[in-house]
Amino acid sequence: EKPYECNQCGEAFVYHSHLQIHKTMHTGEKPFQCNQCDKAFVYNNHLLVHKRIHTGE
Repeated sequence: EKPYECNQCGEAFVYHSHLQIHKTMHTGEKPFQCNQCDKAFVYNNHLLVHKRIHTGE
């Protein structure tokens, strides 16, 4: 069961927190910002992958 539905596109989620993250795709909000170069991301895991370019990993 996926009780949390996006009112803009109809996509549904099991968890409210996942819906909240999804909604940023519609607003353009990018709350996760790199402290090295100020590039911003919708998803935290994308920021973590990005940070590797600064550490050489």
